[in-house]
Amino acid sequence: IYDKFVDNYALAGEFPGEDNYNRIRWCNKTALEDVLKGQIPEILIPIERSNRKYNLPNKYAILDFLQFLHKNIKDPINVRMSSDWYDHYSFSDNGLFQSQFRTEINTLFQRNGVVFFIDTDGQIKRSIPKSIAKIITDISFNTGDERLNELLRIAYPNLFYHAQKVELKA
Repeated sequence: IYDKFVDNYALAGEFPGEDNYNRIRWCNKTALEDVLKGQIPEILIPIERSNRKYNLPNKYAILDFLQFLHKNIKDPINVRMSSDWYDHYSFSDNGLFQSQFRTEINTLFQRNGVVFFIDTDGQIKRSIPKSIAKIITDISFNTGDERLNELLRIAYPNLFYHAQKVELKA
């Protein structure tokens, strides 16, 4: 998935590879990986496919990596000048490529039984089984401290399954 979003120029908006005329023509993978290594020191650079289990970073570094990618994905727009045959790109923040990225990551997570998902804000969150979601959404807080009850009601919806709309009883 990483190579796909490098190759389709979606990461070139934030990490541009420019020609001699300052036109963005590719994703500068070296610049991307330098920033990535600075933000997530546990990540192995260069990013490459590997089937060796001992070569994988910890799961939190991988989740941070996915959030990093999501944050930096832009929608490339192919621009071609009439006097030159080389493609170059400008970028928009329409979110189409970010949506595609989320769909692919969430499908991969679901298919492999990973208990995380990436939401529309690009945050990785833990999901819970749907069978349990109904039970825990019907909760009310009665600690005897009204301020604590209010804080729990505010915090509680952020903890659970993304497909469930959590509504708490007063």
